[in-house]
Amino acid sequence: MAASPALELVHPAGWRTGFANILRKEFGSWWSTRRWLVHLVLWLVVINAFILLVALSSGGPKETPAKKFAEVVEVFFRVGGLWATIGAILCVQSSIVGERQMGTGAWILSKPASRTGFVLAKLVANGVSFLLLAVAIPTLVLHVETLAIFHRIPETSRFLGGLGVHVLHLVFYLTLTIMLGTLVASRGPVTGGAVGALFAGFLLPNWLPKAVTAATPWMLPQLSALFASDKAVPASSVAPILATAAWSVAFVIVALRRFDREEF
Repeated sequence: MAASPALELVHPAGWRTGFANILRKEFGSWWSTRRWLVHLVLWLVVINAFILLVALSSGGPKETPAKKFAEVVEVFFRVGGLWATIGAILCVQSSIVGERQMGTGAWILSKPASRTGFVLAKLVANGVSFLLLAVAIPTLVLHVETLAIFHRIPETSRFLGGLGVHVLHLVFYLTLTIMLGTLVASRGPVTGGAVGALFAGFLLPNWLPKAVTAATPWMLPQLSALFASDKAVPASSVAPILATAAWSVAFVIVALRRFDREEF
């Protein structure tokens, strides 16, 4: 009788263990269901339909097509800076907490899957899917709208600068919400903390020193519109951009370390 082949030792791939499978599952929750269609319709209505109303509205006899065009581009970033940010928070509010409450997180991590890969897969899949549906596609539709109505599109280099700032603003709140999901055990504090941080930006800058405000993302929606316009961008805009990027990285690090200590 032939001897049984020897067992082959399989070395785990560190944090990448199970990452690809979890990432595939997370992307599937977006693109294998109607979730992507719901979001697509939602953001086309919330952003692009509103932009269309602004573009077609009458601004009075003194308003030139150039001024209306500039207003449309600014509204795109202002509306996106608010509603898309709220949407980003709601999209990932239960990404970690929901898995813990239902016990699926413990089940997944009982398999060959790293905790770091678990968190990063959720951040990547949700971030990429949301940014595609709430930023990339509405941006393309905006260009179609401005071309049809004003016979021009935003200046590419400046618009991309504003778009980059807008994406950074969304990434800040995506990573903040993911981090909060590793720190608390229910959706309420996660959503409340992230939305509270967003709306604090409408009030606190009036009371806090400018140096403190410069270390927050609260000015980014205004800066994104400024970057995309023909106006000069102040040198002080660098501080909140760098601070927001640093905060986002810090949130990911805290989330990974906290989730690594999570007991299931």
